Amino acid sequence: GRIVYDATKYVNSSIHEVIKTLIESLVIVTVVIFLFLGTFRSVLIPTLAMPLSLIGAFFMMFCFGYTINLLTLLALVLSIGLVVDDAIIIVENIHRHIEEGMSPLEASLKGARELASPIIAISVVLIAVYVPIGFMGGLTGALFTEFAFTLAGAVAISAVVALTLSPMMCSRILKPHQAKTKKDFVDFIDGQFNFLKKNYEHFLTGTLNNLPVVMVFALIIFISIYFLFKKSNNELAPVEDPGFIMTMYKAAPSASLQQTQLYS
Repeated sequence: GRIVYDATKYVNSSIHEVIKTLIESLVIVTVVIFLFLGTFRSVLIPTLAMPLSLIGAFFMMFCFGYTINLLTLLALVLSIGLVVDDAIIIVENIHRHIEEGMSPLEASLKGARELASPIIAISVVLIAVYVPIGFMGGLTGALFTEFAFTLAGAVAISAVVALTLSPMMCSRILKPHQAKTKKDFVDFIDGQFNFLKKNYEHFLTGTLNNLPVVMVFALIIFISIYFLFKKSNNELAPVEDPGFIMTMYKAAPSASLQQTQLYS
């Protein structure tokens, strides 16, 4: 006989797509970090923090007995943008102190101390948002428990990495501040960001000068959220296309197997 419908093909295809997205996210985040920080040495630290945080998330999954499935892989994809944030702000702050004339070791210690409280606060807030999902009952809790705890574990590990490994790597990898050398590409990127910064300051100033108007529109938008929610269609989960067509037909009670196969 032959297998008419094999659900594992769709599941394996979905897992491979998520893994592909995970790799693409790592590459894109690395490129974006380079555009903002401008040096390969600075990029190296957040780039190493990402896989280390993901390894920590896998360890959490192992401790809880979770499997690699669509939900846990989705949590890992979403966690990439979260786990890299802590490392980026640590490196950027330390890099700023180095440019002000401090040694890499002194800058690493001071930069980590300055951002310890904000990083802990951010991580606690994110964990407090995701963990309650894991304690939900019913079908929703059964579906999203692994997702919630995997994401919360990745955020917790990233905070530990950002406050311990990242400052240590900054003290060893980053160089003391030197006279500015010619870097056309980096200067071009910095010029674009400065252009955006000036435009942002212009619009922000205009917004603050017209604060009553802004507050009225903000109140209108806030109130409209309720009506938009009530008008939105509701469903348990979006319909997915698994890539197969299933038909059902009913033959006569006296039809033999050979006669039925003629119509299949």
